[in-house]
Amino acid sequence: EVVIILSGTCSSETLAAGELTQAARVLLLTSATSSDISDAGDLVFRTYPADDFESALMAKYADETLGYDRVALISENTDFAQTLRQAFIPDWIARENNVVFDEAFETEETDFRTLLTKLKAANPQAVYVIPESLATGELVLKQLQELRVSAKVFAAKSMFDSLAFAENPSLYEGVVLSEVKIDEENEVTAGMIESYEEKYGSTPEFADITASAYDSFNLVTEAMMAGNMTAEAIAAYFNESISDWEGSLGTFNFDENGDALIDLNLVEVKSGELVEIE
Repeated sequence: EVVIILSGTCSSETLAAGELTQAARVLLLTSATSSDISDAGDLVFRTYPADDFESALMAKYADETLGYDRVALISENTDFAQTLRQAFIPDWIARENNVVFDEAFETEETDFRTLLTKLKAANPQAVYVIPESLATGELVLKQLQELRVSAKVFAAKSMFDSLAFAENPSLYEGVVLSEVKIDEENEVTAGMIESYEEKYGSTPEFADITASAYDSFNLVTEAMMAGNMTAEAIAAYFNESISDWEGSLGTFNFDENGDALIDLNLVEVKSGELVEIE
């Protein structure tokens, strides 16, 4: 007789679980990013920005700031990667730009040289690398460098790992990614990080995802403390009473689809460090 499930960092698991929780009228609160989750049902909410935010930012930056009109896409054949790819393409084409290469690979693949040779021949100005995981994304980056592909590299949020950037700065030099910027001077954020350090003896490796889970728990706690004990009542509380809510990820609201409206920034890796893009 579970009422709430706090779970789901990956899109595939969340979309699969959402079909079951929605049918059972159980509230699912997730950190996954697939745009398809927006339509998963009235009892599916998330505390992390959807893919639409990243794809729109990448398209705007490549077009308006860099002046590019030729982009290549290489993506993994997973729910997360394909929904991010599908969100980017219409944004990019609407700006009267071209997708000069668009190919997907299977998760078990490790040699992308044939695909990347075709990509290089298409002469893109930028390559948007959209893997499911950091490990797969790094293989793509290494082989792009081996083939001397000179295009600017954009990488999906699945590759965001500050430790990896610092350990292998030459691989990531110039790569552009999106980031939910955490303000460590924010009282709620500082409290979350302090509690984490006391519990685990280290800082959160993926602070934004940790903060999202932390906020999920606190949102549910607040709703229940206000007397809402069913999934429908908690969902109604989220829809009607959460306004400019102060969490560890910052100030956000839920939109009509249960998606959190949170600021997303673009950053570029320079000498292993992250530099925010204005």
